[in-house]
Amino acid sequence: MAAKQEKIPYHERVTEEVIKALEAGTAPWIKPWQAGERPNRPTNGLTGQAYRGWNSIYLAMKQEGDDARWCTYKQATELGAQVRKGEKGSVIQYWQFSEKRLMKDDLGKPILDQEGKKQYKNITLDRPKVFHAVVFNASQIDRMPPLPPRKEIPDWERHAQAEELLNASQAAIFHDQNDRAYYMSSTDQIHLPPKGQFPSADQYYATAIHELGHWTGHASRLDRDLANPFGSVAYAKEELRAEIASYMLGTELGIGHDPGQHITYIGSWIKVLKEDPAELFRASRDAQQIMDYVQSLGQTQEESIDQQPEPEKVIAKEVTSVNNQEENLEKPKPIMAEELAKEKTWLTVPYAEKNEAKQHGAKWDRSVKSWYAPTGTDLAPLQKWLKSETALSQTPPLAPQEEFANALTAAGLQVEGAPIMDGQMHRVPVEGDDKGRTSGAYKGYLDGHPAGFIQNFKTGVKTNWKATGQNLNAAEIARLEQIAQEKRKARAQERLEAYEAKSQEVTVEWSSLPEVPASHYYLKNKKLEGYNQSFGTKLDAKGNLVVPVQDAKGKIWSLQRISIKGQKGFEKDGRVAGCFHVIDGMDALKRQPASEPLMISTGFATAATVHLASNKPVIAALQDSNLKEVAQELKKLFPQREIIIFGDDDRHLPNRKPPLPNSGRVKAIEAAETVGGKAVFPQFTREEQGSEFTDFADLNKARGLEAVKRQVLTVAKDKPRTAIEKLKDARAKQARSMIYE
Repeated sequence: MAAKQEKIPYHERVTEEVIKALEAGTAPWIKPWQAGERPNRPTNGLTGQAYRGWNSIYLAMKQEGDDARWCTYKQATELGAQVRKGEKGSVIQYWQFSEKRLMKDDLGKPILDQEGKKQYKNITLDRPKVFHAVVFNASQIDRMPPLPPRKEIPDWERHAQAEELLNASQAAIFHDQNDRAYYMSSTDQIHLPPKGQFPSADQYYATAIHELGHWTGHASRLDRDLANPFGSVAYAKEELRAEIASYMLGTELGIGHDPGQHITYIGSWIKVLKEDPAELFRASRDAQQIMDYVQSLGQTQEESIDQQPEPEKVIAKEVTSVNNQEENLEKPKPIMAEELAKEKTWLTVPYAEKNEAKQHGAKWDRSVKSWYAPTGTDLAPLQKWLKSETALSQTPPLAPQEEFANALTAAGLQVEGAPIMDGQMHRVPVEGDDKGRTSGAYKGYLDGHPAGFIQNFKTGVKTNWKATGQNLNAAEIARLEQIAQEKRKARAQERLEAYEAKSQEVTVEWSSLPEVPASHYYLKNKKLEGYNQSFGTKLDAKGNLVVPVQDAKGKIWSLQRISIKGQKGFEKDGRVAGCFHVIDGMDALKRQPASEPLMISTGFATAATVHLASNKPVIAALQDSNLKEVAQELKKLFPQREIIIFGDDDRHLPNRKPPLPNSGRVKAIEAAETVGGKAVFPQFTREEQGSEFTDFADLNKARGLEAVKRQVLTVAKDKPRTAIEKLKDARAKQARSMIYE
């Protein structure tokens, strides 16, 4: 008997198809097209609704010919058409988290309204349903209704729409480049060549919209991780999202798509998808979010103009404002979001169809950023934009759990029923787990803005998740955003108050502590004893070495305690970010000439070692993750001085199982590049590299202070660079890091 063929998971099967398309150069987002060749967006042939996210990309890849309509076998029959015998369909996936059910009384009879109509209610399913529908392209179906003529967008109209989006974004755009276009996350700026240097206006707008896609990833917008050096896997992932979004937006606006400068990422994308097939679904989801966000910018600006009150309404408003000053006049009550939802029929209107929808009575609500039909509006012409729960192309049921469940599935986690979003960690199986194993974990929150955490221990996927709001109705969006904003403000205020209280507490404690004796075990162990120095530290009652954590003005915000065994810890509720400890003191740092570099290290022991080797002040950032903020703070104080980061090289961590990143090296390089400085690392012999030596303090232990001096002084005595040299270095570093082209 032949062995039973193992069923390959859906996301692995379709990812394999996409990898082949990338290798063949036929994936939709790497195929160039000019403005006059605008491809049609995949739509459902029966409902007229466009497919979204991954389904849209997948069907565009499978489509042959210009007809982008797709139907199930049953839908084709409803249209009076017939799928040809032997045609192979394409499988799409969508989730259902709620459904409409008939309301019944205690006797099991349907409940009727005043007009005798049966009453229904939406319920959240305990076990969400995932559907895999087979759809066929119009080219595979006989007797399909004629394809409506393509609506061509005149040059002036598509350029005006693109310009409108750029203006509405209020992004900082500079036309200061010769032949480069990029978004720099550290400054939140887009840099482009002047418009006149582009072969056409369409190419200018296509390039600008691509960079605007990266711009949406800023923490104040869609909050994607953009702090990734050029050439890294995470950098390639961000380019994948922006390129797919650029293709989707180009299709909607009709401005064309030129993937030319991003073709070089194809190899990286193929490698990423082979290692993690679910990444394709995450990238498509994020690209759809980028598209929705960018399009909403133009809608908000346009409707803010359209909804200006008429002159007679302005007069009435002014009279009301005067009358409201009288105490006996009752002030109008604000309409809550829940009440607003009852009075309006909410619509899903693509940006390209907004003018058509407006002609049929659709309006834009600025407060909740959604299209709607006012009460009394004839809904017949608006049918294709109604938020249908049963339409095949409608991907988002109205529940945050849907987004979270999709994210869990994309990460390979297998969850029975709806994910439990109670703020607790839950272990679940992942794809490929043996029976009884739970190699996945998730945590979800429903309060405020729904969010969560996902980890797949088998694949190494580890990510944070935030609800985008696309699966919520307009009233829910408004309510959740208001709650989230209030919570953010409350948490920020609580954090500031906790920081201040802790600062006062540790300042009092610090003033009462004695200095650390040079014979302290930790100093001996790090070969720092015998120099008759405490390096600015003190001793607590438990024998811990205590390091003050101060800001640039000398205010103590926290304390770091180091035990005799080298264990380190900070005060609970103490501020560390942007704070540091200066060995030799802040005054000595200020007395140095501008030609001398500022020297920063991560740990206290490394800072003390470099100080002994150079006889100069050294700043200890005390954490790898704090290097960047400390470097930025000191650059503000000493803008003319070069900064050298003496980093840790945790080269042994990537070889562990499971592997860990070389965070010491990565963070040091990132910090140096942010301030236009340089990062240096200790050089060990081949034998020493086999150990876990990582920093200059370890070099001191291995070969003594003279070896440290040779390496430190070689760096610190480099000839100061001229302004021209610094500018060249800055440009070169820009090309290598945190710039998304």
